[in-house]
Amino acid sequence: MSARPDFTLPCSSDALLTITPRERQVLTLYISLFNDKQVARRLGTRPQTVRNQIASIIRKMKVSNRIELIALMSSLDSDRLLPLNSHKPSRHS
Repeated sequence: MSARPDFTLPCSSDALLTITPRERQVLTLYISLFNDKQVARRLGTRPQTVRNQIASIIRKMKVSNRIELIALMSSLDSDRLLPLNSHKPSRHS
């Protein structure tokens, strides 16, 4: 049995500041839905647009793929994730 590879994430939570508000929306939904089509449907856009935005986020966050992106987001302090939704006004019933 081989040893596990060293898996370190090169990005700090400060990289969140480099993504656009729309990328933050996409990232927030992707983290909860894990599905381009569902994210696109929620945002009223195409799945290819979501894929392009996730690719941009991956570059900005300095990770290699979606799995590393999810791992990075899971490892960050949850307080740092709150600003991802803060630009949306709350709805009152």
